[in-house]
Amino acid sequence: MGCPVVLIQLNEIRRSAFQTDLRELQNVQVEMTMTIVTGPDSNRLLARLLNVVGVAEMAPKLERVRLKTGQILHDAGVSMSHVYFATDALISLLQVMQCGEVTETALVGNDGMVGSELMMGADLTPSRAVVQCDGFAYRLSIESFSSYLQRSVRARELVLAQARALMVQTAQTVACNRHHT
Repeated sequence: MGCPVVLIQLNEIRRSAFQTDLRELQNVQVEMTMTIVTGPDSNRLLARLLNVVGVAEMAPKLERVRLKTGQILHDAGVSMSHVYFATDALISLLQVMQCGEVTETALVGNDGMVGSELMMGADLTPSRAVVQCDGFAYRLSIESFSSYLQRSVRARELVLAQARALMVQTAQTVACNRHHT
């Protein structure tokens, strides 16, 4: 049989250590929330357009919007009201077939924009744009966007380069879908 005095002392040591641990835990924050605000320069294309067009002119017309996964920014075959420059969101461009089937043809992140096809004279959107990952974007009305492109050759060149990159991505997606599925 064990010595009762030793057991009592051992229990007191355990209780004291537990109380110390409990006091330390009460002083620790378990969850920390941090919000990072992304500015217009968080989108590489938009940052370059701001430099070309002028921050003082363009920035007041930009609207920062929160995008939620599954949100449809525009459907196929409609007139767009805004172009979007994602900062930390991801947006899928989807081709909708007549039978209702849908295929992702491109993904737009913080290096491009949704709506570059408008600079090529398109009145209606060829694809559906759906948010794949929550985040933020800056949107600009079609009227303002068109005005900037009409006035600045360099702005048109930047958007045209992005549209070309999007076409290359689409071609790669088509090739991968053909050969890997």
